[in-house]
Amino acid sequence: MTGYKKLNIEYIIDTANDALEHLYNAKEYLTNASNLGILDMIGGKFIVTGLKHNTMYQAQDELDAAVSAIKELQRWTTDLTDTTGLDIDFSDFLQISDMLFDNIFMDIFAQSKIKKAREAVDTAIARIELLLDDAYRGDL
Repeated sequence: MTGYKKLNIEYIIDTANDALEHLYNAKEYLTNASNLGILDMIGGKFIVTGLKHNTMYQAQDELDAAVSAIKELQRWTTDLTDTTGLDIDFSDFLQISDMLFDNIFMDIFAQSKIKKAREAVDTAIARIELLLDDAYRGDL
């Protein structure tokens, strides 16, 4: 393996690990938000709703950082073709509606957004772990 290729693979590994760290953090925040969402559905009030949305925004920050790392990876490898599944937007509209109307329908809608985001994160984690396996084997 040439020195240039070795440096590229090391960079890909570092960037992939950075993306994975953000994805695992996002997954943890999304799990916490989901748990708060369940509590919100069975009788949580304004404070639980606020905590849920704060946790969702923390997950969004981690997702944004993960997408940035994945886009950097895309410059170096063609194995990752798109990040659209991670472009989850926990909009202000969702938070305001959930706070104002604080009913089971808004709680279910928020839970569906959280579930969709968790599925996208799981898919991204699997794809990046495969990329890392290839990088460690030198198959890039």
